[in-house]
Amino acid sequence: MKIIGLEQRQAELAELTAKRLNLKFNGEIEFKESDCLRVYKDGEKVVVEYSELCEVFRGLSFVDRVVKENCKIEQKCLIPFRATSLDMSRNAVMTVEAVKDWIVLNAAMGLNGLYLYMEDVYTIPEYPYFGHQRGRYTKEELREIESYANDFGIEITPIIQTLGHLNALKGWDCFNSLWDIDDILMVDNDEVYEFIEAEIRAIRESLPNAKVISAGMDEATMMGRGKYMDKYGQPDTVKLFLKHLNRVTKICNKYGFRTIADTDLLMSLRYGEYWSAENKITPDMIEDFPEDFIIAYWDYYHYPEDRAMTENMMQTHVDTGKDVLYIAGAWNWWGFTPKNFYSNYVTPTAIDVAIKKGVKYLKISIFGDDGAECPVYSVLPSIVRTAEQLYSNDAETPKRFMELIGVDYNDFLKLDTVSILHCDADYTGICPSALEKSVFYNDIMIGLMNDDIKQYNLTEKYKEDLEILKNANLGEYDYLMETQRRLAEFLIYKAELPVNLKKAYKEGDRATLRNICEEIIPCAIDTLEAFDEAFEYQWYKINKPFGYDVQQLRIGGQLLRLKDSKKRIEKYLSGEIDRLEELEPEDLPFKTKNNLHKGTNGIWKSSLTRSVVSQVKF
Repeated sequence: MKIIGLEQRQAELAELTAKRLNLKFNGEIEFKESDCLRVYKDGEKVVVEYSELCEVFRGLSFVDRVVKENCKIEQKCLIPFRATSLDMSRNAVMTVEAVKDWIVLNAAMGLNGLYLYMEDVYTIPEYPYFGHQRGRYTKEELREIESYANDFGIEITPIIQTLGHLNALKGWDCFNSLWDIDDILMVDNDEVYEFIEAEIRAIRESLPNAKVISAGMDEATMMGRGKYMDKYGQPDTVKLFLKHLNRVTKICNKYGFRTIADTDLLMSLRYGEYWSAENKITPDMIEDFPEDFIIAYWDYYHYPEDRAMTENMMQTHVDTGKDVLYIAGAWNWWGFTPKNFYSNYVTPTAIDVAIKKGVKYLKISIFGDDGAECPVYSVLPSIVRTAEQLYSNDAETPKRFMELIGVDYNDFLKLDTVSILHCDADYTGICPSALEKSVFYNDIMIGLMNDDIKQYNLTEKYKEDLEILKNANLGEYDYLMETQRRLAEFLIYKAELPVNLKKAYKEGDRATLRNICEEIIPCAIDTLEAFDEAFEYQWYKINKPFGYDVQQLRIGGQLLRLKDSKKRIEKYLSGEIDRLEELEPEDLPFKTKNNLHKGTNGIWKSSLTRSVVSQVKF
């Protein structure tokens, strides 16, 4: 392949990207700056015209098609700044090499930004306990990531927390003087602002080219209601929030950053809710807004049927006169399994509204709630679909997915299989469940999920799922599918095991108890160990080791519970003990208002036990 029209560094990265995309064309490619993206043949060579640097790499992804079909591609992105966001704060801190690979793929999609969500996983020299043993990035690592991204035309934007979501620091007594209540910082505390300035200064030293910083401030609805109230009395929380926002923004400006902050707290403090088809950001709410400021509206949940609400929320943000960032979601959180089916149902309408309202910034968030079991690559179908919508033709997503990822789109979507129930075709008014994680950790003896599990034939479902997963091949990403295959194999034995065990015990069915003890539990143990092996490979392929200790404690605990339960059943059958007390209480519904698939969020402790796991709340 011969590259002409690019500087040496970009030419090198174009060749790297061509290899990453497995391009077959090996002739001459000429690059030209232009007003939009165009890819076409000119004699024996291919010409790529681009309006911004990242489109050099998006253009490359069309080269084989243009050569094969002798066609011309012409596109213009509908939102100026579009990015994905990687969550490094919920235990899975991606390696520098994995982030670099993600950057290559994002550039090939035509994305020009990357957010790094870092609650406490960057280095602040003055605070050695900040991110200690959490896999925090060094200054050198972040500079390497930023330099690499910039060479692809991708701007790195850090997301830090300057009000709430700092729970990881609660375990260290050196931060005790900073708290108002829970993990929320105390407004008007000078020591807090010294800490925040140290945060922002450290980010500037680590990311010297970053233009914008997100200061977070989301979901901290208890602000001012702890030590602040004890000291100053009942606050006007809207005014208190704006006072804090302005003070933090001034610090950001001091270090050359433009600031982003989320609006959910502002609206929740005023109205008691965020999403609404009527509520507005009124003039009195924004008269104290900082000058050069980006407001962020996030929504990962609402459906096409909720378009009126989405339009109101988007419009009221636009009406402030501030630049607006819309934050969508690519659902890899809530369990071991991605929810691309859900992302692809809820996101297109909101993005369509954002485009029509003239929103300038878009972020696709990929979170890692409750341990980050599901890797970012698992939601590539959602990311590619969104990128194609931004370039106006998401109907081409399957074709583009093959060009970008090299795997059949529908095969990749089968990663969702284990999390989908037959009733999930009716999305209206529900969120996706993490059923697979809930039944994974439903204790064999305690069985908090038993009553809800009874409504499904889960053993047969997971057998069918396994056959679907076996028939899909994801190429270089097949390690993701292997984890899902091993998960399905384990759940075949585990999902209904607590229900069947209790039923056999209550009915005095000693033959079934013996079969559970001698056949089912050993199979569950073997398949759990096989899952653990696949899951471990998946984790270390893209993440630092920090955080995997939590997964080992959880999975290892499940393994020991299976082994211990087997011993107790054996003792009961032999007459060594005369009862299994844990199996005697009647099962109660896990949710009193929602059935399982409409409410289960797969939080580890919720599914596991109501015993005290830790008396200390960090």
